[in-house]
Amino acid sequence: MNKVDQYTLDIVKTLVWGGFHAREDIQEEISDLLEEEADEDMLRESVNSEFKKKHEAEKTWPRVTDLDRLDSAFQALRDRGVKWL
Repeated sequence: MNKVDQYTLDIVKTLVWGGFHAREDIQEEISDLLEEEADEDMLRESVNSEFKKKHEAEKTWPRVTDLDRLDSAFQALRDRGVKWL
């Protein structure tokens, strides 16, 4: 695997596992990053592969995650009128 592919694959993994991007958004990001020597087919398929890995991993996560608790804490602060920038 060349450096361009590895760099793009690392970005794909970060975006998928970050949980804030849809498949289509990540595919668009790949389009923006593609260079002549990139393995486009492999990179595009890596999106589906990473989503499958993430989906399997999520099956082992607790029903309420740390992020869920953090969201609840911020919501409780908002409900009490706490405001921040």
